[in-house]
Amino acid sequence: MKRPRYVAAITVVLFAGYCLRVIGLDAHPLWWDEAYTAVFANFTLLGIVTQLVPDHVPLHFYAESQWVRVAGPSIYALRYLSVILGMLTVALMHYLPRVCRLRPAALPATAALAVAPFAVYYSQEARMHVLWACLGLASLIALLRALKHPRQTGRWVAYGLLAVATLYSFYYSALFLIGINLPILLLKRVRSRAWLVSNAAAALALAPWLIYVGVRTVAYLPERLANGNDVTVPQFAGITLAALGSGLDGGAVAGLAAGVALLTAGLLVLPRLTRQI
Repeated sequence: MKRPRYVAAITVVLFAGYCLRVIGLDAHPLWWDEAYTAVFANFTLLGIVTQLVPDHVPLHFYAESQWVRVAGPSIYALRYLSVILGMLTVALMHYLPRVCRLRPAALPATAALAVAPFAVYYSQEARMHVLWACLGLASLIALLRALKHPRQTGRWVAYGLLAVATLYSFYYSALFLIGINLPILLLKRVRSRAWLVSNAAAALALAPWLIYVGVRTVAYLPERLANGNDVTVPQFAGITLAALGSGLDGGAVAGLAAGVALLTAGLLVLPRLTRQI
């Protein structure tokens, strides 16, 4: 596609994605979890850290607290931060295929994410999920760029900082980071000391928070389980693992099947990815 046509096409895609995210942004009242965000948006960083339940990490709530100081506390303003992050994620999706030397995929990948109902939904919600998606995609791009130029320390520092931010946005982002680093772990030729140090530093940066919430969870988890139909800790862990694979209503078998399918797909794609490194 010629450059003027390409620029016109990507402009239309981005405009459509933006319109889908802002239309009706404040048409519905805040639901329970968004109201939780709205409450913590009025807290200081110290208040967020000391009052936040162990289920969450603090980055999103702190970002919202800083955002409402500028944009105001309205529903539209509270959710608009997610619109911005959602559009940044779309822009990063346009850049990712270029890093992977798959330029022809850039436009269709961007268009798919721009109009995807799932992505639009979370870009209209005052929750942490779109922040995690944005930081996770940025971490992947930073990692690929660092692997292409392994001697440039700045690129590894950028990846490490983004990985830390990703971990502090959503606990399950640890699984994502493991997933994008697993091919490197399996390939001796692309592993390096810088790769090991950047990932170890990211993990260590999360350690103080995990220790802090671990102490609080000792007292918090029994009460939480008692309010959840008296399930045991192993049952609670099983429900969580099943939900990761197939959703809360999918069941353990469906979750296992989905996990196997994703692993198989990853192994099939792995040879192609390794040729790009």
